[in-house]
Amino acid sequence: MQTGFGRTGKFWGCELTDTSPDIMCVSKSVGAGLPLSLIAYREEYDETVPDAFHLGTYRGNPIATAAGAASIDYIKQENLLTRVENLGEKTKASFERIGNSNKNIGEVRGVGFMIGNELVESKQSKAPAKDLAVKLRRNMFENGLLMHTCGHFGNVFRFMAPLTISENLLEKGLAVYEKAMKAS
Repeated sequence: MQTGFGRTGKFWGCELTDTSPDIMCVSKSVGAGLPLSLIAYREEYDETVPDAFHLGTYRGNPIATAAGAASIDYIKQENLLTRVENLGEKTKASFERIGNSNKNIGEVRGVGFMIGNELVESKQSKAPAKDLAVKLRRNMFENGLLMHTCGHFGNVFRFMAPLTISENLLEKGLAVYEKAMKAS
């Protein structure tokens, strides 16, 4: 659900670990903005599924299915996986550079366009800095950048750009992020 199509630079996030899941539940980006979800499972599970078996909330909407297929085609035609991999490496390097000079960034982790920046009270204590995250998120929002916070303590900024984000817009977002971090 979270990695979507290509967000990590691989079509499926499980490809990063050579994992072959028994079952995958997929939604959100699969419908390219339209309500669509799917379940993919190992072929041997087909033996226990009755003929004409059908489950799910969105039950095969033909328009959403066509949008999903077009989205897959677009990702392939535009070579977006390589783009996300390359820009993701540059973006992570920028986050790491910013983090190395900031006492409140404990760790930068992730791959592609799915990168977490963990805010801490100090690099020594590693105590979660939830209040600081709230303050900085507000600061970034007021300066045109929307970043989601996540994690058990709400102290991890989550970078999840669209696969098609322009490099110019990406640089502007990183500049807003860096300015907010310097102000912390």
